[in-house]
Amino acid sequence: PELDDMMKTAREGTQKLDKIAYSEALADLASSVSTYASDDIQGIGASTLTKHLDETFALFADTVRTPGLRAEDLERLVKRRVEGVKQQKGAPTSIAGRVSGPVLYGATHRYGRPVTEASLNAITLDDCVQWHARWVKPKGASLFVVGDMTAAQVRERFDGPALAGF
Repeated sequence: PELDDMMKTAREGTQKLDKIAYSEALADLASSVSTYASDDIQGIGASTLTKHLDETFALFADTVRTPGLRAEDLERLVKRRVEGVKQQKGAPTSIAGRVSGPVLYGATHRYGRPVTEASLNAITLDDCVQWHARWVKPKGASLFVVGDMTAAQVRERFDGPALAGF
């Protein structure tokens, strides 16, 4: 369940650009690079105008290949998520979601372990680095493209130098 928290660290900048510089670069292009994850799926997406495609794709590729993974970003995200868990515990509409996993799957099953303050605080930067190295790979990925691009233009970018050797 904490996968989403690890995935969020990937959109906090790249090794070249810290969170602010990364956000400003995307804002200057009116573009976005997003990450998401759940118990069964993870992904990285980008949205841009065609005229900014090359610049946005370069930021997308850097996000995929060399996320910043900075300790201060992880600490901030974990603190935010811990506060969210505390709020969920006090909200009647969230309680059912927190207790249904253990009831349906058992406490030892992956889906049966709710996210807790302790499980979030146990995430280390090294966990994020290892997770990225192990799981963020193009093998087995699905690619969805919506827009005014041809298949050849898509292949040119994904088979090109920005992601070469990845």
